[in-house]
Amino acid sequence: MDRAAHCGQVASPWTMLAVEMKDVVRECYEEVAAGGFTVVAIVGDDHGCDWAYTIGLGHNFAHPELLIAGLDAPVAGAVLELIGTGVAEGRDIAAETVVGFDGGLELRARRIDPIWCAQGDWFNLGRQVLAELGLRWPASMQLTWPDSNGRFPQRSDDPAALLRQPLLFAT
Repeated sequence: MDRAAHCGQVASPWTMLAVEMKDVVRECYEEVAAGGFTVVAIVGDDHGCDWAYTIGLGHNFAHPELLIAGLDAPVAGAVLELIGTGVAEGRDIAAETVVGFDGGLELRARRIDPIWCAQGDWFNLGRQVLAELGLRWPASMQLTWPDSNGRFPQRSDDPAALLRQPLLFAT
C-alpha cells in the first residue's frame, strides 16, 4: 500500500461548494483510515497565500503534522509528500531540525502554537477528517523556508514574513 496520497489541490476552503468539500474529506479520510497519510494543498486567493499540510502523520505515525505556508501549493504539496514518506518510513523531524534537499532547498521545523492548531482556517479540512475518526487536531510543525540571504524567519510580527510566509509558531 502506498502510504502517501495527495487529496489534491483545492481552492480556498471558504470558497468551495459543500459537495466538493465532502468528497475531499471522504478521500482524505479513506487514506488516513487505511493507515497512511495525505497531503492537502490549498490555493490561496487575493487575501492569502498558498499552503499545504499533512493529515495522518499524527494518527498513524506518532509524528506532528507538517505545514508549509507561502510556497506555491503544488510545490509545497510535493515537498510534504517527500518528507511525509520519510516520516512514514521512520524519520523523525524534530523542532528546529533543518531538512535539506538536492538543489539547495532547506526548511526549518518549528512547533506551531497550539492556538493555531485549535482555531483558525489553517487546518479546517484536517480537523474534519480527524473528527470522522473521533480525534482532535494534533501537535503540528511548520516548515519555514529562508529568504534569499539564507535567513529563516524568526518573528511572526515581521511584516516581510507575514506577507511572504505567515508564521504560526510562538515567538
